[in-house]
Amino acid sequence: MKNSIILISLLVGSNSLLYGDIPSSKQKSKIQCNMTVKYIKRPKNVDSLSQLLTDGMFYGRFRTNNSIYEKIDKSGDSINLGGSLLYKSARYKHLSFTSSIYFNNNKKDTILTSAQSYIAYTKSRVKVKLGRFLIETLLAKSHDTGMIPNAFEGAYLKSSIISKNKIQLAYLTKQKLNSHDKFHHLLAFDENDDGAMHRGITLEKLNEKNIKDRLIIFEIENRNIKNLNLLLNYTSVPKLLSLLSIEGKIKFKNRSGLLIKPAIRYTHQFDNGAGEIGGANLRDDTRGYNNPNSLTSSILLSRVDFQYKSASLRLAYSKVADKGDIVAPWQSAPTIGYTSAMSQKNWYANSSTVMIRGDYSFSSDTPLNGMHIVGRYAIENFDDNKPSQSSDKNLYTLDFIKRFKSNPNLMVKLRTKFERERYRIQNSDKSYKKSPYSNEVRLEINYLF
Repeated sequence: MKNSIILISLLVGSNSLLYGDIPSSKQKSKIQCNMTVKYIKRPKNVDSLSQLLTDGMFYGRFRTNNSIYEKIDKSGDSINLGGSLLYKSARYKHLSFTSSIYFNNNKKDTILTSAQSYIAYTKSRVKVKLGRFLIETLLAKSHDTGMIPNAFEGAYLKSSIISKNKIQLAYLTKQKLNSHDKFHHLLAFDENDDGAMHRGITLEKLNEKNIKDRLIIFEIENRNIKNLNLLLNYTSVPKLLSLLSIEGKIKFKNRSGLLIKPAIRYTHQFDNGAGEIGGANLRDDTRGYNNPNSLTSSILLSRVDFQYKSASLRLAYSKVADKGDIVAPWQSAPTIGYTSAMSQKNWYANSSTVMIRGDYSFSSDTPLNGMHIVGRYAIENFDDNKPSQSSDKNLYTLDFIKRFKSNPNLMVKLRTKFERERYRIQNSDKSYKKSPYSNEVRLEINYLF
């Protein structure tokens, strides 16, 4: 981990970057803190079919994502160079299309794929996409740590036609994970090898029961009441399982300028046949589970944010019922926005997490010139009587995010993670649970053009 110290020193020593949300006239798009791309300038409406192509716009991205990791039984590094070139056509009679090429070159191979390729119909405050696209819902996101984003194939509708309500509907037939170049099944372990995928739900078992693993999503976000945000999400794989989530977020501001933002979310998982096929545990080891053949479960999450000027503090908690594990292999953690950090899987049955998070953005008149820092400390408690789960652990993360003031298209992000076992846990067969010890440093550089 010696190189970790060098990377931190290089980044902190630079004061020519600026973090901020005000777009520059030079920008066509920007990278947000969660690494999704926001398009600032878009192609215009045109009056002829010939202008559909000639008045379109290209969006480019070069990036590097390098990491150094150390675990209890191995260590190594990952060096990635990648990018994308995306074309959005102009809009003619409400119709347009988007096409893209993404690539990633690492020590093992070179991946080249078209993650986005769709036709769009946009009218008023309704947009429909058909083809391959990215979506951002509670349990399905375009997570792109693997350089190439997680994408889906199917049909998608987004509408804000009802005042102060955002509605998303999706019928998805295929998924392409962020490290893959091909689209594949959504809930079959043979093809979907995401870390949160259920190992016991295989393509062979689905074919035996003639089950097509399609993903149906309905999500509505309501802001009718001032300072109150309500969200309802229903994510379902018919004949296997479904998840219903309800979330409420509210904010208060006192006279001193302190903003207080409590939030609570409850997710219930309905087992519609997946538990009988794969069992209650994601790793196909149901020892210690009350009902080894049921994936019925739930998770309760809560948090409160205290925000004052450029600083904020978050206290968060999550608790999974002592039933089945939560199934969510679509690249968004069920604990996201609460106790999720650096791709941690903290939603196994009877597990709980307490987290404290601090954020701070330095202003332009300080030596650090606009750097944004995020720090987290989490205590993750797992069920000692379930051998498939990790030992309890402490988690520490520290992130640095900066942009160049003279070049707003450039962003640098450094992430560090340290995991430590809290105490050794002995199983009934006298073996010990595997230690979660690990260190990791990730450095990412993004340039948009």
